Amino acid sequence: MPDRLKQVVASEPSGGTWHKVSDPTTGWLASKTSGWTPDSFSGGLTVDFSAGVPAGTKAVRVLVFNVITASTIYWRKGSDGNISNTPHASAEVSHLIMTVDETAAVCEIWLSASYTADFAASEASGLTDLYLAYPVEYML
Repeated sequence: MPDRLKQVVASEPSGGTWHKVSDPTTGWLASKTSGWTPDSFSGGLTVDFSAGVPAGTKAVRVLVFNVITASTIYWRKGSDGNISNTPHASAEVSHLIMTVDETAAVCEIWLSASYTADFAASEASGLTDLYLAYPVEYML
């Protein structure tokens, strides 16, 4: 996959090692195909990764796929209070997953103790179909 589709991560938890999921679950862990609220994490999608990774996991590497897009997709650690509900704000740029001309991205999602991540879209045109695969790798 081209490097432009990989999310740039500013810092990585220290002391972590990536592990392949030995028997990964196939299909989609979560999806959202309608009902987006533009630039709003509360009007987006929250995904819990705890079932697919062992206790102590710091991050997961997952395929995020957008079938038809008319927007930009963002993510944040679940319920991260330091990030506003306006993904276009400058503080949100580090959480960009994909833009209008991309259909898939492999991203590293850093987990909080809740093992959840929130996703938001910049538009709610009805053309944003977001799918997240089960994790393929995890960091301990």
